[in-house]
Amino acid sequence: MKKTYLFTITLIALMLMQVNQLFAAETANSPTMIWAHITPWFQATDNSLFTDWYYNYPLHRAKNTPDSRDITMREDILNALDKGIDGFFIDIGAEVRAKREFSWAWTMPAYLKAAEGTPFQVGICLDGPFTPEYLGEYVPKMLKQFGDHPNYPKYNGKYVVCTYQFRRLSAADWAKARELIKAKGYNIFLMANLAPRPGQKADTKLYDAYKDVVDSIYFFDSPAHADQHPNETNKILNDWCKKNNKLYVATIHPGYYGAWKFSNDFYNPFRGFDAFYATIKAAKKQNAKWIHVTTWNDLMETALLERAYTFGITETLKYYNSYLKGKEIVKNTPEVLLAYHREELPGTILRIEACNLPSKCKEVTISGSLINFNGKKVAALAPKKVTGNKLGFVEWLFASEKFAYSPYLIPEITVKSENYSRKVQFPAIRFVSSYLENATTINLPVNGMLENFDNSLSIKQNDNILTAEISFKHDTKFDRIVLFKNDSPIAVFNPDYKSDEVILTTQMWKPHLDAVITVENGKVLRSVKKSESNNQRPHYSWTPDKIMTRWRGEHGITFIGKKDMVIIVAYEKGQTFQFSALDLIQKRSIHDGIASWNAKQEMTMLNDEPINIAEGKLSLNVFNRDVRESDSYFVRYETTDGKVHLTPAIYPFANGNPTVKTKILRTAVNMETTAGHGGIAFIGVNEFLTPKSQIPVQKDSVVTAEVSKLIERASLWKFEDNGADSLGEYSIGGLKSDMFIADNSEYGKSLKFTGKGKIMLPRRHWNLSGFGTISFDIKPNSVGGAKRQTLIHKDGRYDGFSMNLMPDGTIEVIRSHGVGESTQNTGENFISTEKIKVNEWNNIKIVADAEYMQIFINGKASQKFKLLPLRTYGSGLVHLGGGYWKADNYTGLIDNLCIKGF
Repeated sequence: MKKTYLFTITLIALMLMQVNQLFAAETANSPTMIWAHITPWFQATDNSLFTDWYYNYPLHRAKNTPDSRDITMREDILNALDKGIDGFFIDIGAEVRAKREFSWAWTMPAYLKAAEGTPFQVGICLDGPFTPEYLGEYVPKMLKQFGDHPNYPKYNGKYVVCTYQFRRLSAADWAKARELIKAKGYNIFLMANLAPRPGQKADTKLYDAYKDVVDSIYFFDSPAHADQHPNETNKILNDWCKKNNKLYVATIHPGYYGAWKFSNDFYNPFRGFDAFYATIKAAKKQNAKWIHVTTWNDLMETALLERAYTFGITETLKYYNSYLKGKEIVKNTPEVLLAYHREELPGTILRIEACNLPSKCKEVTISGSLINFNGKKVAALAPKKVTGNKLGFVEWLFASEKFAYSPYLIPEITVKSENYSRKVQFPAIRFVSSYLENATTINLPVNGMLENFDNSLSIKQNDNILTAEISFKHDTKFDRIVLFKNDSPIAVFNPDYKSDEVILTTQMWKPHLDAVITVENGKVLRSVKKSESNNQRPHYSWTPDKIMTRWRGEHGITFIGKKDMVIIVAYEKGQTFQFSALDLIQKRSIHDGIASWNAKQEMTMLNDEPINIAEGKLSLNVFNRDVRESDSYFVRYETTDGKVHLTPAIYPFANGNPTVKTKILRTAVNMETTAGHGGIAFIGVNEFLTPKSQIPVQKDSVVTAEVSKLIERASLWKFEDNGADSLGEYSIGGLKSDMFIADNSEYGKSLKFTGKGKIMLPRRHWNLSGFGTISFDIKPNSVGGAKRQTLIHKDGRYDGFSMNLMPDGTIEVIRSHGVGESTQNTGENFISTEKIKVNEWNNIKIVADAEYMQIFINGKASQKFKLLPLRTYGSGLVHLGGGYWKADNYTGLIDNLCIKGF
């Protein structure tokens, strides 16, 4: 949390303390009320851990102290108020089977206490499934506990109760629930989520069925996936509410963006600024008095608070909320924001969009350049002029194949108006092959980026110890300086580190017993545990000397010490376990039967202390896996006044910038393209501001391009006692020890499949379109029978390869397309020429570019199979050993699974 931000919210708090508490009690009746859904399991005290879960992690710093949760809740509410949010609906889940109160309802008193002295309202959003009897028992219990708090919302004297899974009950059941609640003295104002389901339209017959039991209807998330544009759904709902004397609630929604590492990915588009703005316009057009924002902090899909690559969206939200309340913000100087994808496959069209928020300037000119790996300007962002006092959007489009020789392009943006000029560099657009990891649409303000300054970075590595040295000089002090590897934070610079100290960043995952952790030849630098703070409760505490923790929970632990540092774990029942830092970094993952330890990126940095220095030379040492040519490093500088600079990435272990000529897909289809991967509400709407006839890529085609080999991503799973990734950062979790079998061969241990199950690969980790190389070894128990056996199955809505072992011993490769407009075909099937051998090891390799694919069995190649030139994006999972509905699960061994970008 930046100092200036804390100062600002402190001022807000002091002003709001003057508000009469009686006003707060009926704020829900104010002319315009903007609510935000909030998920209480994403607590700011856990933000450090979220670097492991999300590329676009939140930025809120949290002290690791017993009172940190209360402090961060208060800061969160003041921040939301500053951005124009008037209240939170806290998501609480029914616990019907367990016959206990709603989960996370215990956070409500803490949130209400944090809101005291302000007009901010904190209500409940009932998440299901539930029954009338359960609601009749537990809703009154909650309202008795906190319903009369001055910051709990009421509407015309009724207790406001929002719902999420409203349709879980029939109208008759809701009528029963309301009567049971009323019988205990609580008359509720019921907000019903009746959003159209994916692909469906707003349904007034559905609303009619519930009209006698609801006071208000809202659409939680339909702007992302309804089969209607937000303009249509808003009008239908508003008209119905007027007709039936119900409160109309509009929904604003930025679109889903999938910036997580462990769940579904691209099932709805983020669409830069456009989806967000479309819902704002729709709400304004219908003159909505209540507005629901989806959501304030749901990091899984739609968070609007400040995060690493999207802290511009909160400024936009602040403007939009003022606009909806009829109090437009007009800035003194230009406020221009930029949106684009952090990653693209080479050949994909590049879209860079700028948004101008209103200012007192007459005219604002936005221009810039794209800068390549060597620091050369390779393309111009032609000057675009916008009217200064109006909201405005402009874009630049580029066919990217001619830039693919560079591993990244840096957008450099200049904003000019009368008596104002500012030029800054934004985070790079990274070309990647052959899968996307960071599915984030960058949304950053020009005024939030730091102008270029003197700085340097050097990297070297010896014996799994990486040394990074930086020098820097600036007029403003830096709050935090972070070293990144391959887009993930791995260490924080600090002047207190000694030259012979080495940092080890780890994750301890869900121990089954209480544990005490100590360090030999080192110490604990920082420790974080999910949902807990240091000494908040007696069962979790840490000092530099030791960590005491109760069973279960995710831990992020940063150690620092000598290169022979050893971590010692003593469990409550007398078991002990120890491992060296070097052993963990080489194995990547260690399991002791009670807990798992994983070598991870930095998971404690948001609990560090600000360094507050403006210039100097700093160095650090960190335990690091074996180097790869494509490993990139950069530094993120964060100033005490809230500005950010990301340095250009360096590739210290590459010999220059090696390139390869290859066939790639030239396409306009990217993560923002609504057609073919969800985003139904916007089908038929041009994804670009540019007229379709002027878009530089009109249809999918295959081209030959010079592509940097530094963009390659690769993973190799050898299955030696764990699911560690030898080449990349993605271990396969959930593997049990009895699945690893020692086979008397050169392969060592292998993964055993019995035909009864399957294993999920890390999400968003499979070659898009099949581009690149997939290889693995199999030793099947048998072939034949009526059905094929699934070796690898890719499901979902994107195009990529699945593989089956056929009854005759051949290998079937299926390229499934998912949902796409560019072809009527649903997939392509190919069969190998060669056959595998039973009870022997066989190597299978699939090699593909954008034009052809070949199947190799034990080194012998099939013919080249022609591929259709297309790409689709969407959510999907990849499993080993099963999953294809027309096949049996595989029986036998699999080993040495490798995926590469070329």
